[in-house]
Amino acid sequence: HVGRSPSFLARAISLVRSEPRAEAMALTCAAMIKMFEEQDTKGSFAVSRKVMLAILCRVGVAEKDAETMLAQYGARGDLVHYRHFLKWCWGEEQEADPAFTQGRMEHVFSCAGIVESGKMSRNTLELALRDLGKVGIDKVIEASIAQGMWPEAQDPSDQVDIAAWLDWVCSEVPKPFSYLAKPKAEMVKCLRSHDPDALTAPAYADMNDWGQHECNGDALMTLRNKVHVCPGCSKPNAFSFPCPRRACSQCGASLVGVEVTGSDNLLRAYIYGIGSMWERDLSISIRAETEDLLAFDDPSGVTAVHLCVLPTSVNCPDIRFLFGDPAKGLKLVDELMECARQVVIEQYWADDAFRQKYFCGQKPPKDLKAMQDLTVLGFEYPASNFHLHLQCQHGPLFPFHEVQLRQGALYKHGRFYPFEYVRAALELGDAVCIKPADHTKIEDLVANIKKNGVDYDLMREDMLLRAKRLSKKFPVWRKDDFEYTVVDGQVFSNATGDFLPDLDPAKLQEEDNVAMRNMGKPSYYRYPKKPGDLDDFVPVE
Repeated sequence: HVGRSPSFLARAISLVRSEPRAEAMALTCAAMIKMFEEQDTKGSFAVSRKVMLAILCRVGVAEKDAETMLAQYGARGDLVHYRHFLKWCWGEEQEADPAFTQGRMEHVFSCAGIVESGKMSRNTLELALRDLGKVGIDKVIEASIAQGMWPEAQDPSDQVDIAAWLDWVCSEVPKPFSYLAKPKAEMVKCLRSHDPDALTAPAYADMNDWGQHECNGDALMTLRNKVHVCPGCSKPNAFSFPCPRRACSQCGASLVGVEVTGSDNLLRAYIYGIGSMWERDLSISIRAETEDLLAFDDPSGVTAVHLCVLPTSVNCPDIRFLFGDPAKGLKLVDELMECARQVVIEQYWADDAFRQKYFCGQKPPKDLKAMQDLTVLGFEYPASNFHLHLQCQHGPLFPFHEVQLRQGALYKHGRFYPFEYVRAALELGDAVCIKPADHTKIEDLVANIKKNGVDYDLMREDMLLRAKRLSKKFPVWRKDDFEYTVVDGQVFSNATGDFLPDLDPAKLQEEDNVAMRNMGKPSYYRYPKKPGDLDDFVPVE
C-alpha cells in the first residue's frame, strides 16, 4: 500500500528497515517535494509532465512504471500537481470537497453566459456541466429530472433556476456540523497595540463633520459598497454577479432572496479618519500604520490572529486593478505581506501567554516561508468593502469557522484568491497585463493567467489543505473549555449532554464572535487622507 510502482515500493521499504514506516514515508515525500520545488520556479505547486517523469526516474522508478503511474493517477494535460500526486502515491485519497465542485460549477455557469435572472436552458446547463469533467453527469441529470429541478425535454426555452438547483445539489451532500460554543472563561488576548500613544481622537468626529469638509457626490461614492446584508447578524456580504452568495460569511445564515443594497465602505472611512458612521463607532485595533499602509485586527475574525492590511495612499478597488501594472502590483502585495509578517511575529508570537494558548508553546516561525505555512493569506473578489486589502489569517480557525471550512463556506471558489496565486500571477508580467475597468471579468483574467502556467484551482486546493492542517498543528479547542456543543443546528450542554431547545445557535455564534476575536487598543488612523489624496493605482477606463 506504500506505493503504486514496484521499484518505488522497494525503495521505500529499504528506508522502513531503518526508520519507522510513517517517518520513512515522510522523509521520502519531503525529499521528492524538495526536488519538485526546485523545478517549480513559479510557485504554482505544479510541474510539467516531462519534469515529473524525470524526477520519478531519478528516485528509482522505471520510465515505463512512471508513465503507468501518471496514467493511473489521471494526469491530464502538461501540468501535474505534485503534492496531490504524492498523496495519491502513498495511498492517501484526497478529501471530498463538495464546495470545490460547487465553486467550479458557478465558474462554468458564469462562463457559459448565465443571464441576470439566474436561469439557463437545460441544454446549455448540461453542456456547462460536462465541461467539469468526471462529475457523473448522467446520474445528475436523472436525479434532477426526478426531483423536478430540470425539465424532461431539452427544449432551449425550458429554463433551470441555477441558484435553486445548486442549493438542492448541495443539500444532498451530508455535511458534518458540530462545533464548540460559548467559552467558559475570558479568552487570552494579545492586547499590546503597536503604539502605547495610539491616536485616541479621529480626524472627523462623524459623517456630518466629514461632510462639512469633503461633501460632494464623488467623495460620498467612495464610501459606498454593493452588498447583501445578512438578515441574521447584519454583516454586509459582497455582491457578486452572476452567482450571488448563498450564506453569510460570519454566521452562516441563508442569503437566498436577500436583495442587493448599499453599505458603508468602512475601509475608506478608516483611511479618511472618520470617527463614526450613522452612530457606528469606527475605532479599530491598529497593529501597524504608516503614511502608505494600515494593518488592524479584523472585527469579524475567523482565526486567533486575523489581520486586514491595506494600502492607504492609492485607490485600488480590488485585485483586478493590480494587473494594470503587474510589476507595480507585485511590489504592493509584497509590501502588504511584509507588514503582516512583522505584526504576526513581533506582536502575537512575542506575547508569551498568547503563544502558549494559541500556538501550543511552539517556537516562532523562523522565516517568511515557515510563517506562510501556518497562515491563510489572500484577497477576496468581490470584497465586502471596495478597497484592496490582504486577509492574513494565522493560526487555528475558531470552532465554528473550522466547520465552515469543512463545509466549503470559507475561501469560496472564485471569491477567495490565495496570496501565493496572486503573487505568482503578477510575476508573469506583461503576459497578464490588462487595462482594468469596473466591468473587467475576473474569469477572463484567471483564464489568461492559467494559460501562462499559473493555475488558480491547483493553488487554491493547496491552500485549503494547508488550512485544514492548522487545527491538527494547533489543537487548542477543548470541550471542557466551552459550555455547549452545537450539532446540526441544535445546542447541547457539555456538562449534562441535555438538548437545550431555547438556545439559538446563531445568537450564540454572534456572541462568540465578540468574545473570541482578538482586539487590541482601539484607535484611529494617524495619517488620515482626503478622497483626492488617493492616486489611482492605474488609469481606469
